[in-house]
Amino acid sequence: MTLPAPDRYSWWFKGARDAVIAMFFVALAIVPFAVPLFEGFGALQWDAREVHLTNLIFSSQAWHNGFAPLWSPHIFNGFPQIADMQVAVFYPVNFLLGYFFVFSQQLLFWQIVFHAALAGFGMFLLVRYIAASHLGGLFAGSAYMFSGFMIGHASHVGMQNTAAWLPIVMLLALHTFKTQRWPYAVFTGTAAGVAVLAGHFQTAVFLLFVLFGYFIFAMVMSWLRERKIAWNTLFLFMCIGATAFLISAVQLLPTFELTKRSQRAAISLETAQTESLDPQSLRGLITPNHNNVAYGTYAGPWDRTQNYLFVGITTLAFALACLLLIRRIKDPVVWFFPPLAYVALAYSFGKYSFLHSYFYLLPLFNKMRAPSNMMIVFDFAVIVCAGIGLAVLQRAFPKAKLFFLFAVAVVGAELLPYAITSELTYARKEPQTIFEKPWIVQNVEQEYRALDPLARFRLYRVPELSRNLAQVFGIDDFSGYNPLAPERQAAYEDAMVKNPSLIDLGSIKYLPCEYIASRAATLKKVGDLCINNTYFPRAFLVDAYAVARDGTDALARMTETDLKKTVVLEKDPQLPHDASPLMGGVSAQENSDPNEVRLTVTVNKPALVFVNQTYYPGWRAFVDGNDEEVLRADHLFQAVRVPAGTHDVRLRYTSPPLKQGMLLSMMGLILFIGSVIWLCIKRKSRKTHETLPH
Repeated sequence: MTLPAPDRYSWWFKGARDAVIAMFFVALAIVPFAVPLFEGFGALQWDAREVHLTNLIFSSQAWHNGFAPLWSPHIFNGFPQIADMQVAVFYPVNFLLGYFFVFSQQLLFWQIVFHAALAGFGMFLLVRYIAASHLGGLFAGSAYMFSGFMIGHASHVGMQNTAAWLPIVMLLALHTFKTQRWPYAVFTGTAAGVAVLAGHFQTAVFLLFVLFGYFIFAMVMSWLRERKIAWNTLFLFMCIGATAFLISAVQLLPTFELTKRSQRAAISLETAQTESLDPQSLRGLITPNHNNVAYGTYAGPWDRTQNYLFVGITTLAFALACLLLIRRIKDPVVWFFPPLAYVALAYSFGKYSFLHSYFYLLPLFNKMRAPSNMMIVFDFAVIVCAGIGLAVLQRAFPKAKLFFLFAVAVVGAELLPYAITSELTYARKEPQTIFEKPWIVQNVEQEYRALDPLARFRLYRVPELSRNLAQVFGIDDFSGYNPLAPERQAAYEDAMVKNPSLIDLGSIKYLPCEYIASRAATLKKVGDLCINNTYFPRAFLVDAYAVARDGTDALARMTETDLKKTVVLEKDPQLPHDASPLMGGVSAQENSDPNEVRLTVTVNKPALVFVNQTYYPGWRAFVDGNDEEVLRADHLFQAVRVPAGTHDVRLRYTSPPLKQGMLLSMMGLILFIGSVIWLCIKRKSRKTHETLPH
């Protein structure tokens, strides 16, 4: 028993039949979201609302206001938005939608539908290429788009977007190593690079792991056949890797810069194994609402989104058929997927298995937690096997075509109802509730209108303004949500609890009383919040300073310092000594660019202007148009030297890694276009040669 050669079917979208099948997957992807899309009921929830949509709204609004969304002033005291991979600013889908439209809940629903259809159709093409079976491809595509991972993580938009590209990257890799032609390696690398841009670091690492695993498999198979190293295969893999890096460099270089300064710069094995998959949860593979994971009051471990594992009995049965018949299938590619599924499952167990601790020793894997998320690779491998298993059985029993057509319908009937009814896809509530302004936001907006820009305060851990919602309302939050939150931000927040003057320095007015316990008894309250009216302005002048060795020393010195009069630096600014009293002031110039701060400073002697904004590489200062160094001040903030007199001070965020990444990505794009042109010329030349008389 053998599978037909892949040449029988094109590796890419081709012909009217494929167009109909693509439309079938689009229609299928719409079904679970039909109510919020067409009936006006239902809302995004969890991360889809509070992380992805808020970031996309900020980014798209910045584009429409004529500014690049490099820096967000609304979270973390200022945050390099461009460096956050999950914002996915340069992901082609997000970029095009965000550049031409301001993101909305409805638009994000359509984006999710598009990627579900892309996942299904990509899996169809992959299995059809391997098994030369439309039915096998339809089965696998339907199973993949409604698999446990894709439905369970519908609210984790970046994860779903990245996972949608996995079958396409695998398809291109198979064709690359089969044809041994470099243009296809460039296409594979381009698809992998786009998947990296799609917005989830961990899922992208898993995708690259699958790609690397298949490269090793191809090298081993070549050695077994020919007893020599397949140098051309090695060259093709290097070409894939180089192209993937070039295409995604525009995002990767800024992200690498942020990662070095984030809480994820290094995590312990214990932290990396949080949210490991409990082996007892495997019952969820065949039980769709195990522990009420799909709907109802969830009764399972940690996050329900990571415990929706349902792939269905039909899928597992055909995967088992593939496994039982694998020795009779002559195409060696089928041997790659069962061990891949085993490795992915063992890794997902995390602390319950030995394997994760070995992966932790590898680069990139030591910066990720939640090993259970590798179930995407398990689902992928099992569903590919299931599609191959159906194709093999169909070929063994050609008269039972109706039965196998029925099997395709069965997998849809098994998975689709739970995708429709699952609370994991969207919240069952009115869509207008998604961004209803809580009382605190209405109150703050009113206060902001009456305040000078430098007197505008921040909030901190206000329950009604959770995650990154501040970006939607234009409110400034000292906290926020991001896996790559700067390490210094976390250290400063920890120190604030013990030293309330740091709360003043952060310009924080409203916060839960527990974070300002030493003052809480004397402060006015509004609801469960304390009102801290002694917060400092966003910028002010100082002429006294102390120099600390590092961030830890700076925090220690700040406990003994009058922060309104003295700034703690980590580099000597070498201000000339002048004992005269400091006189002058700072005012803000009108400015709507989130990447820039404009001030007018009047001072009677050389001094420092303290700017309440996160210190981060890429910020440049100009005093009357002349470059001036931006100093790290008070552990977290910025300071700029100014001479005596009245001066125009401008601080602007420009990311050098972004510029370098853009240059590299342009090179990758040129390489991709060149490969397309080269392939077209070759094909035209071949066709011309074939039509010439001999």
